Amino acid sequence: MLKASYLHFQLTSSISVSNLGGTFPRFFILKLVDYFTRATCNAPSSSTTKLTLTTPFDCALEADKHRCIEGGGVCTVEQDGYYIVNILCIVVGVVTFVGFIRPRALALQKLPLQAWRLGGGQAI
Repeated sequence: MLKASYLHFQLTSSISVSNLGGTFPRFFILKLVDYFTRATCNAPSSSTTKLTLTTPFDCALEADKHRCIEGGGVCTVEQDGYYIVNILCIVVGVVTFVGFIRPRALALQKLPLQAWRLGGGQAI
């Protein structure tokens, strides 16, 4: 009989690994969204306040966007990286399905029923 503390450790460990599987890739996906996003900070056309902006700069990241707004500028998004990353993920998913998942599933489907039995071939 296994101790309850061991089972608790095993359950906690498997939940942690599962959470990493969902959280870890999210970091890279959001970094890709930032990478493909194009935004420029420009001074407004009619300036009534004292501006601290002298030249346009990239404001795709959150810190740069705040710097732009605090400086009296307007952050204009020319290209949203979300849509590019979304298309890339769909392409990777389709390639994975066509190149790996579908052939494996079809190969498993072709196996005889006897290959799925765990025992010595005796029915329970």
